[in-house]
Amino acid sequence: MSTRKITDYFKFTKRKLTVDENKGGPSQKSHDRLAKKRKKGEAKPIQAVDETLWTASRVHKASTIVKTQARKQYRVTAKDLEGLESTPYRTVVHIDGKDVATDCSLYVEHEVELLAWRKRGGPEKFEALLRKLFIANRKRNESRKSAGKAPTPFVLPYAYSPEYRPIPGYKPPVPARPSPDKYVHTSVILLNCKDDLYGDDRGWLWLLCNRIVDDAKAGCSYRSREPLLEAAVAQLKPYPRRYDPPAHPPVAFVQLSNALDLAPKGKPTTYPMVMSEKKPRYWSDALIDGIINALIRIMEVYGYRGWRIARWMVYDKYSSTFRGIRIHSYNPDIWEDQAKFWLQDRFDEDPRFFFSQEPTESWMEYKDALAKLIIKEGEPEDEDEDIIVIDED
Repeated sequence: MSTRKITDYFKFTKRKLTVDENKGGPSQKSHDRLAKKRKKGEAKPIQAVDETLWTASRVHKASTIVKTQARKQYRVTAKDLEGLESTPYRTVVHIDGKDVATDCSLYVEHEVELLAWRKRGGPEKFEALLRKLFIANRKRNESRKSAGKAPTPFVLPYAYSPEYRPIPGYKPPVPARPSPDKYVHTSVILLNCKDDLYGDDRGWLWLLCNRIVDDAKAGCSYRSREPLLEAAVAQLKPYPRRYDPPAHPPVAFVQLSNALDLAPKGKPTTYPMVMSEKKPRYWSDALIDGIINALIRIMEVYGYRGWRIARWMVYDKYSSTFRGIRIHSYNPDIWEDQAKFWLQDRFDEDPRFFFSQEPTESWMEYKDALAKLIIKEGEPEDEDEDIIVIDED
C-alpha cells in the first residue's frame, strides 16, 4: 500500500477526527487535555460511553485474525486479548529454510476491533490514533530514507485501508506464510505426512504420491488431499533405503540395464486383468526371465550389497512401464504398490504374474538364491549407509 494512498484516505475520510492536519498531530484541545497530568497513582476516570451511537463496523462478521496480526493491526496487547475467546489454530511457516508447524490463536476480527474501540474511546478515536501513528511512521521513514535505509511499512486493518471494498461475504485470508512446498501450503497434517513419507531418500515417495493424487483428483484442494496422504502413510510405508546405480556400472549391471531396456514402453496399466502377451504394455514371462537371470548374476558377483542397488533398478522400470503405486479407483482410501515385491528379500507369498497365473520357474530360482544369500551373509549391518560403492570389473 503506497504512502500517498494512505495519506489521501486519512485526508478525505468522512469521519471527523480530532487531528490538526497542518500541524500533523493532535489538536490544541487535545494538547490542553493531555497537559493536565494526573497525580501519581490516580486512576484514569472511567467515562460512560453510549456504544449505540458508534459508527457501524466495516469488518465482516465472519472474518478471523491471528493473535500476532490482531496486536499489530489494532494496537492492542496480549493482556487486552485475554478477555476474548480464541480458537487454537496450527499453521506451517518457513523458518531458516525449514517448514515448521506452529500454534496460533485465532480471533473473530470484529470482536478485536470492538476491543480496540473500547480501549481508545470509540471508532473515531481509534482512527485518530491510526492517523497519529501514520504521521509518525511517515516522519521516521523520511529519516530512514535520508540515512539510506529501507522504509518500514505502516500496518493497519484491511477495513481501514484505501483498498477496502465492502464485498458481501468477503472473508480476508488468515495471514500465514505458506510453505515453499506447494503440496504442504499451511496444512500441518500435510507437513506431518511429508515428514513420514520424505525420509532420507530425497522425497521420492512424497513427490510420487502427490503426483498420483494430482492425476486421480484433478484440482484436489489441500483439505481433500489430507486424508489421501494420511492413508498413503499408513498403507505404503516402510520402504528400504533407495540407492542409485553405479556411475560406472560393471558388466553385471550393464547386463541388467540391457534386460530392462527390453521392457515395453508406455504408461503403466491400472487394470487387474489377464491380458495377452501381444499387448506391448505388459511384461512377458520371457522378459521377466531375462531380468531375473541378470539379478541372480549380480547377487553371485556382488552379494547382498549389489542386490540392494539392483532391486531399485528393476522396481523403477516395473513401476514406470507396468504397475506400481496407485490409488484404487473405486476406493480412494486404499493405496497399493504392485511393484514393491521387487524390493523384498523375504516373501510370505509369491507375486501373481498375470500371464502364467503362477510364479515362473526363474522366479522360484531367484527367491531360492536370495534366501541362500541372506543365510550366507547374514543381516546387513550397513542398511542405512548413504551410498554403496560397487567395484568396477
